[in-house]
Amino acid sequence: MKLCKVRVQNYRSVEDSEEFEIGGLTCLVGKNEAGKTALLSALRSLKPAASQPFTLDETIDYPRRFSTRFDDRHPGGQAEVIRTWWKLDSDDIAAVESQLGSGVLKSDVFEAHYGFRYAEDKRIWEIAVDEKKCLDHLVSSHGLDATERNALHGVVKGTDAAKALSNLAERSAKQDALLKNLKKFRDSNLTLGVIDILGARQPRFFFTSHFERMSGRVSFEKLQKDQNADKVSVGDKIFLDFLEYAGTTIDELANADRREALKAKCEAASNEITEEIFQFWSQNRALEVVIDIGAGKAGDEAPFNSGTVSDIRIRNTNHKATLPLSERSAGFVWFFSFLAQFKRVLPRNHGRFGKS
Repeated sequence: MKLCKVRVQNYRSVEDSEEFEIGGLTCLVGKNEAGKTALLSALRSLKPAASQPFTLDETIDYPRRFSTRFDDRHPGGQAEVIRTWWKLDSDDIAAVESQLGSGVLKSDVFEAHYGFRYAEDKRIWEIAVDEKKCLDHLVSSHGLDATERNALHGVVKGTDAAKALSNLAERSAKQDALLKNLKKFRDSNLTLGVIDILGARQPRFFFTSHFERMSGRVSFEKLQKDQNADKVSVGDKIFLDFLEYAGTTIDELANADRREALKAKCEAASNEITEEIFQFWSQNRALEVVIDIGAGKAGDEAPFNSGTVSDIRIRNTNHKATLPLSERSAGFVWFFSFLAQFKRVLPRNHGRFGKS
């Protein structure tokens, strides 16, 4: 499915963006503090990446100038923040029709929205589903005869069909199988069933900025303590994303008995990211990523003077020398950090960066 149109309201500095189209490449241009970042943050609240949990906080995110007038401005009790319009592709439609029958979607476009004080913090979908067609398909697929169908006379919704079948004193094997099928959908609601099928296919929103850069040097012991205290810095979080992509964890790397094998995993991941960087980073192709894992040295500053320390360094193959990641250009450090995060978001079978 493809995101086609967006509207953001009632979020930080964005009172109302009005509707705007989303194309193959969409750029937001404006002065500092104009609301570009706020708009993107609001958008990701619709379905944030699993690695970046994010929810709206009314105290922080609702426009301060209107904070005492919430009820007056929103008599319905909810303040919409993000509304999006999506267009389904053939695979999305096929996923629905494989379970609920041909032609059950009345349109290939739907809307999804979310905001403050939404019931149970749910994202709302507005999608046109022909529930009667869905039910007819399920009845036919279970082969109910005319007598068995009489129990569903005049019923057009899945919830009503499930109730009618549940209330029967006795059910045939086919009626029982139909009831079990209906109960597979949320609340036996066929529209919710469609939403759940498509919701699993809806893209997630991954957000990063030039301020978010991976730590070039990491103390394993300090990072483990920070994890336990839930106080991991942004740079260290990106490092953890990198390790997850490499197929390991900070705890495994701290195990000296397996350090060399796990170091090889990190290097393999670094090599792949290095190759992918140079699909796009053309300024200097003589660079390689090197992961150095070893014991902290007494002469180094704390916390890198003891325990296990990881240094991420960039090797220049022309000059045969390495430099800490932090001493490369800001643009290179940001792009490397972006790839580490983005690879973490992609499914394992997604393939190389930039392909689907």
